[in-house]
Amino acid sequence: MFDYNMLLKNRIDVSALPENSLILNRPFSFYSIDKNIFWFIIVLVAILAVLTLFLVVSVTERRVAEKELLLVNRKLENMINELENIVEKRTRELLDSNRNLKQQVAEREKVQKELVASEARYRMLAENAFDVIFETGLDGAIIYVSPNFAEAFGVAAPDSSEVSFSSLVYEADRGIVKNMFDTIGARGYANEVIFRNAGFDVRPVWLESSGKVFTAADGRLHTVIVARDVTERRKIEEEMVRNAKLESLGILAGGIAHDFNNVLMGIIGNITLARRRCGDTSISELLARAEKVSYKAKSLTEQLITFSKGGQPIKKTIDLNELIYEAVQFSLSGSSMKSEFQLDPALWKADVDEGQLIQVITNVAINARQACGENGTIVFRTQNVENIESYCCSGARGCVKISITDNGCGIAKEDLKKIFDPYFTTKPDGRGIGLAAAHSIIKNHNGIIDVESKPGEGTSFHIYLQAS
Repeated sequence: MFDYNMLLKNRIDVSALPENSLILNRPFSFYSIDKNIFWFIIVLVAILAVLTLFLVVSVTERRVAEKELLLVNRKLENMINELENIVEKRTRELLDSNRNLKQQVAEREKVQKELVASEARYRMLAENAFDVIFETGLDGAIIYVSPNFAEAFGVAAPDSSEVSFSSLVYEADRGIVKNMFDTIGARGYANEVIFRNAGFDVRPVWLESSGKVFTAADGRLHTVIVARDVTERRKIEEEMVRNAKLESLGILAGGIAHDFNNVLMGIIGNITLARRRCGDTSISELLARAEKVSYKAKSLTEQLITFSKGGQPIKKTIDLNELIYEAVQFSLSGSSMKSEFQLDPALWKADVDEGQLIQVITNVAINARQACGENGTIVFRTQNVENIESYCCSGARGCVKISITDNGCGIAKEDLKKIFDPYFTTKPDGRGIGLAAAHSIIKNHNGIIDVESKPGEGTSFHIYLQAS
C-alpha cells in the first residue's frame, strides 16, 4: 500500500511499484471515470485533426491551384492579347487585301469594259468598212472574213477555215497572191497588191490588198489582209490612160495632119487647075479620080485634127434632127441598108460644132454599116432627157440624147472597153480612128458617148449633149 502524495514527493513513478499495489489518495483520471467519453473525445480530436489537415491541404492545394489558375489566366490574357493583336493585324491585312482586291476588280472591270467597247468598236469598224478584212494563217487559210465579203467579191463568204485565200482569186492572178503571202512571211507586210476576184468572168472586180503579220491570242502568227474594191478607180485610171493616149496622139496627129493638110491643099488646087486646062477627056477623068482620092485624104486629116487642140469645136446653136438627117444621107449614100428615123419633133437645140458632130454621126453610122452588111437596119433616135446623173446634164434644160442602133453582129464583151481606143479595130482593113475621133469630139463638147452591145444582138451608141 502506497500513498500517492508520498510517491509524488519522493518522485517515485507509479509504474515502478509492484504489480497489484494499492495506491492511496490517488486522484481519479478522466479516462478512469468514463472510458467511452475519453475515446469519443480522442476520436473526435483525431477527426478534427484529420479535417484540419485536410482543410490545410485543401487550402494549400487551392492556393496552388489559384496561383496556377492565375498564371494560366495571365497566359490566357497574354494569348488573348496576342491573338487580338494577330487578329487586328490580320484584319488590317485583310482590309488592305480587300481594298486592293476591290481596286483590282474595279480595274479589271474597267479593262473588261474597255475591252468589250474596243471589241465592239473594231467589230463595228470591220462590219461597216467598205474594205473587206480577212484574218488568215501564214499559209493563207481563212480564219475570219468581214460581212461585206459577198458584196465585194461577188460570191458567198467562206464558212470553213479550210478555204484558202487564193481560192477567192482569179486563177491567172493566184501567183500574185502567193507572192504577197511570201512577202508577208519574209518581211512582215505587203502593200498595194492588185488582183482580180475568182468570178471575174461573171462579175469583174479588181481588188487592191495590203497585209501584215500579227500575234494572235493563242500566240501564233496570223495575217490580217485588207482588200479594197478598186474597180471604179481602175476604170478611171484606164480612162485617164486613154485620155492621155488620145492627147499624146492628138498632139502628134495634129502636127502631122496640119502639115499634110497644107500639102493636100496644094495638090488639090493643082489638080483642079489641071482639070480645067486639060482638053483630053481621059486625062480629065484621071484627074477627077485623083481629086476625089485627095478629098478622102483631106477627110482623114480632118479626123486626125480632132485629136489635137486645133480640133476644138466652134459651136453654134443648131437643130440636131436636121444635122442627123443630113449626116445619114451622106454616110449611107450608095448603100442598100435600111435607115429608120425616130426623131423627136420637140427636140431641144444644142450648141455644137456642126462639122464635127456630122463627123461623129457619120463615123458611128459607117461603123454600123460595116457591122450589119448591106441588108441591115440602122435606127436613129433623138429625145430630150431630164434629171440624168451625168456631168453634161447639169443645166436647167437637161440633155439631148442621140441613139444609133443597128441589128448587126454586136461587139464582144472583152472588146467593149477598148472600142474607143485609138487604132483599135476588129476589121482587117480598119484604121481604128473613127470611133476614137467620135469619142474625142463628144468629150470636147463636154458630152458623153457610150455603147451597149451583145454578140449577135446588135449595138447601140448613145450620145448625150448639153441642151441650149
